[in-house]
Amino acid sequence: MKRIIYLGVMMLAFTNIYAQDGQLSYVYASPLAINPASTGNIAEGKWRVISSFRKQWSSFIDKGIVNYALFFDAPFNSKKVALGALFYNNSASNGAVKSISAAISFAYNTYIDYLTKTKLAFGIQAGFGQKSFDPDKLTFDNQYVPGFGFDPSMDSREHFSHTSVMYPDFSFGTLVFTEERRNKKFFPWIGFSAFHLTEPNESFYASNISLLPRKYIISTGSIIRSSKTFSFEPHILMINQASVFQFNAGCTFNVDFNKFTTLMFGAYFRSNDAGIAMLGINYDRYTLQFVYDINTSLLNPVTNGFGGYEVTLKYVMTSRARPSKF
Repeated sequence: MKRIIYLGVMMLAFTNIYAQDGQLSYVYASPLAINPASTGNIAEGKWRVISSFRKQWSSFIDKGIVNYALFFDAPFNSKKVALGALFYNNSASNGAVKSISAAISFAYNTYIDYLTKTKLAFGIQAGFGQKSFDPDKLTFDNQYVPGFGFDPSMDSREHFSHTSVMYPDFSFGTLVFTEERRNKKFFPWIGFSAFHLTEPNESFYASNISLLPRKYIISTGSIIRSSKTFSFEPHILMINQASVFQFNAGCTFNVDFNKFTTLMFGAYFRSNDAGIAMLGINYDRYTLQFVYDINTSLLNPVTNGFGGYEVTLKYVMTSRARPSKF
């Protein structure tokens, strides 16, 4: 039964429908993936690198879906200009289907209210995407034998023009935020971004068109300090891509144990999909976060109640021993 479900998912992937992006659960740990204008937005930091690993759906897809992400960015010229880079590597069913994307990110910001330290930032990303699959690792309906199951030696009768496609990709974003300062307690931000501006064609058939539609994101949130040892960060994220709309909301709580150590925990939900729990620790310049999805979608019976897990490691090189949480 699991393989039949997987077959249905894969067959849908090769029909003339719109594709959507994969994403991390704790997207707030990967700001460049939300908004190019976040590039270099590191309070009191010289540069940062973020690495994430995610795995999901192992209970009904062979080897599950695995996502790797790597981000790097750094501000220059008194933090008015910033450069960054991001890389994704996603695979399903032990590499039967793969996607890779990489981009260079650029941002520029300026004060719009110097007294309140409020800034306006613009950002762009330019890169490429590649998607591929291995027909020998897939099974098709023509290979199903009643009473026996799938026979991979049978002709699938599927003939593709190519098994890999590569395309250029461009994104844009803008962000309004208040710089984090020691003597303040409230640091809000709001941003808008648009990804896949040219809507590249991802089809594996030469005669077909399968566009990767534009993705629009509105994000807002704040860092709120209630005391010297306690702060919290509410976030709201709205994503629209083709006919798919997603609403994320939740809050992260931070407890400072001493000058170098902070415990963080949070709870979020992703509309019609999952509840998300996060636990992390920040020590000096390093942050480690573990995230787990609790599936609430229609796939819950198929996944046997198991969700996906995600691990993120971040390093921030700062001018001081203690990095900012922003």
